[in-house]
Formats: sequence, C-alpha cells, structure tokens
Amino acid sequence: MGKKEIRETKQRLIKVIDVTAFMVVANNMYSTVIHCQLEDGRSLSLYHVPYEIVIALNNLEQIEETAVVRASIFDILPQLAFFKEGISKILHRVIIDKLDLNTGLYTATAEFRFGELIVKRNMIPSHAIYLATVAGKPIYVTEELVSRYGEEE
Repeated sequence: MGKKEIRETKQRLIKVIDVTAFMVVANNMYSTVIHCQLEDGRSLSLYHVPYEIVIALNNLEQIEETAVVRASIFDILPQLAFFKEGISKILHRVIIDKLDLNTGLYTATAEFRFGELIVKRNMIPSHAIYLATVAGKPIYVTEELVSRYGEEE
C-alpha cells in the first residue's frame, strides 16, 4: 500500500475591512446580524448571532454605549487588561471558512500562536469575530464562501 498524502489546500482569503453589528426589527420579530464588509467590495452577513455579541461589538466600537442591566462575559472581558493583552499576544487571525448546509451555520477557524506552534480551533463565527476585534487582529473570509454566499455591494 502506498502512502496517503494529506495536504491542506490553500484557499484564497479576502480580508474583512469593517464589521457592523445590528438588529433588524420587522413585524414584531427581530434578527441580529453581523455584516462583514470585504476589501474587494463584497460582503458576508451572519444572521441570528447572539444578541450579547451585537451589544458587545457595538460597545467595543463605541457606536452606541448600551446601558447593561446585567453584564455578560462579553461586557467584562475587554475591561480586563490582562485578557486584552493576553488574547492580543496569542490570537493570530480568524478565518470564516465553513458553512454547514444542513444546519445553515457558519464556522470560523481561529488561529492561536504559541511561539512556532499554531493551534487552530473551530469557533462560532460571532465569538471569533469578537475576539479578533478585542485583540485588533485580522478577520478573513474564504473566497469560496464569498463567491457562493456573499453579497455584492
């Protein structure tokens, strides 16, 4: 039997240049959205993201300081200097790279660097976007996802 070669295919990545988190209200129903504007003029929107992430992203960007009656972990973490410094040191980048067509859920890969070692973790995209925003690290989307599911500006 011959050796089976396993290769990681290099996917073209498109950088996210702006992240906007908001809530859409229609007919007494709401949906939370994270809209990722891409460097090539296209965009990718993630729907039904956790409400707490929308609030936390807006608070990070100081778009609208929301009075929080009960703080979530996402409200507390960026206020802790050791967390912000620590995540900035180890988080390398976030790549939104998968969509499960059965569930309609996206997945992101967060790359953490520990010296020469890179650890990749599958994450909920909104949570990964939040970490990258706190850490000031780049966010990317694969060309394949943008071509299939992205939006033209």
